[in-house]
Amino acid sequence: MEKQGKLTAALVQYARVTNSDPLHTDAWHRQMVILRKLKKPEKELELLGKAITAYMEANIEAQRDWMENNQEKIDSSRALAQALGLLDGDGLPIPDQGPTQQWALRKSLLSTRLQKSKALPSKKKAPQKSGKKS
Repeated sequence: MEKQGKLTAALVQYARVTNSDPLHTDAWHRQMVILRKLKKPEKELELLGKAITAYMEANIEAQRDWMENNQEKIDSSRALAQALGLLDGDGLPIPDQGPTQQWALRKSLLSTRLQKSKALPSKKKAPQKSGKKS
């Protein structure tokens, strides 16, 4: 749909993908690109916040599931993970940030740009008075 220029329909399909699989980074990314093409920065900003939250929550949940099913592997590799700096202060794995760092940067930049554009005075010129005297 996106290749056919049906951007709104593609946006809906990508949203369905991310609703069912919040770790699908390509679907998140394509939604952001489409919103940029549609010149909807407020919607993109909203999506960035949603993507970061959903991705982080799903990543933590996936990590917990893996830990529950792989306790023997965790126990045997804990010392190595600690030595490599892969564990936090509580001895838990530091979550993979994935694309969220890049999304957070984009969100910050977009937010700043939107605030600046709202603060700027309108670019409409006041009508000019003619220099002729009557």
